[in-house]
Amino acid sequence: MVSEIIDPVTGYCRGCHRTFKEISEWRDYDDEKARELLLQLDKRDPDASEFEGC
Repeated sequence: MVSEIIDPVTGYCRGCHRTFKEISEWRDYDDEKARELLLQLDKRDPDASEFEGC
């Protein structure tokens, strides 16, 4: 079964724009790593106004 949530072209979640690996490891990120990822998410989808999570 193919997930409809993860875009097959970009590999990003259609909602939060994180990869499956980033989603699964999110709870283990320290504050600095989480902030770095959130900054990257803005570049992945400049139209996203806030992080909605998955």
